[in-house]
Amino acid sequence: LGNGTVISMTVSEIRMLTIPATSFAENIERLNQMWDDTSTHWQGDSVLKIDGNAIALIHWPAIFKTTGVWSAHKSTWGEWKFLVERYRSGTPAEFWAYFSTPQGDKMSYTAICTVLRDERKASDEELAQRARLEYGDEFEVKFSYRSSKMSRRVVMTNASAIAKEYKRLRNL
Repeated sequence: LGNGTVISMTVSEIRMLTIPATSFAENIERLNQMWDDTSTHWQGDSVLKIDGNAIALIHWPAIFKTTGVWSAHKSTWGEWKFLVERYRSGTPAEFWAYFSTPQGDKMSYTAICTVLRDERKASDEELAQRARLEYGDEFEVKFSYRSSKMSRRVVMTNASAIAKEYKRLRNL
């Protein structure tokens, strides 16, 4: 954990944990406070506790990926991740100024997540296009992977995957 505490559990013990049904739709600041136990936003509280220790949301994949229940929660966790990143990219006032309706009301959680998803998609498509232009003939080599199903190298076509690899190659 962020404070140096190490929690040891077997896979069987982890499987006995349940991911609490949690919504931050009405309180994004609370999500921000529970996200990362190494940040100044951490309040020492979380919806998940193990042996009395509050488990920051950022640690959930490391805990739950071994259990088989993670796939049901991965999408929501990903939304939280992108929401917190955006929330922390400026001040809360700047966040709400951007994510408000023309009438000045705060956008709903769902609407905010939709905007963030659309922005990521546009950014990924832009980076994928940039990668194709910058790497030219090398694109098929740099942006390919070995397919276990086809037993051969396959050129990436998914903009998100290309953008992720482009960022890795360019140290972005």
